[in-house]
Parts: sequence; structure tokens; C-alpha cells
Amino acid sequence: MEIEPYYVTFGVQYSGSPSGTPHPLGMHKDGYAVIEAPNLEMARRIAHAIFGDKYAFIYPKSEFIDDGTAAKWHHSGEMLRLAWEWMPTDTGGIVPPYITDRIPGHEDDQPKTSTEETTKGTA
Repeated sequence: MEIEPYYVTFGVQYSGSPSGTPHPLGMHKDGYAVIEAPNLEMARRIAHAIFGDKYAFIYPKSEFIDDGTAAKWHHSGEMLRLAWEWMPTDTGGIVPPYITDRIPGHEDDQPKTSTEETTKGTA
């Protein structure tokens, strides 16, 4: 199974300005999160588990990085990456993605943790 990056953007309401709405996880409209997943549907499920309804769109690399959308509209770049990791388990299954990067400037806020609890029941 090939794992691809998918790019999650956040709405203009998360502008970071005094009149903007703060995003619950510190995301903002000028950056994006990357979800590594085997397909777009799984990336959507992961995004919903992590962000709820607090994101705008999810793009494949060809429609976000390769076509220049990221460079044109999302100058702050990558704010968060969720990596897909295959690990042996006693059931032979997969382990959900783990947070591998934190928001710049907040790397030491908390230890890196599994998103397993937030993704249970979504697979």
C-alpha cells in the first residue's frame, strides 16, 4: 500500500487577526497540515478525527503543491504533519497515524502522542 501526503487547509475565519476566530488547535488560514494516508477517504476520516469540522479543504499533492496553490496562498507552510506508520500488532492490523511534528514554536508543549484514542471507530 502506497502512502501519499494530503494537504488540509483552514478557513479564512482562522486568520490570526484580532477579529479572527482562534482555531482550537492553533491552525490558521496561511498554513496547512499534512496527513499521510493510503487514500483521500482515509485522509478525510483522519482530518475529521483530529480537526472535527474546523478545516476547509483536503487536497492531493498534485492539486496543492505541484500546481503552486500552497506557495500562492499558504505562506506559513506546514504547521502539522500526521504520519502513517505501519507497525506489527498482535492482530496483524495497522496502528493509526501518529503526530510527528507540532506547530512551530510549540514543539515542547506536550509529548508526542498517538491519535489512536481520537481515531477509534472511524476506520
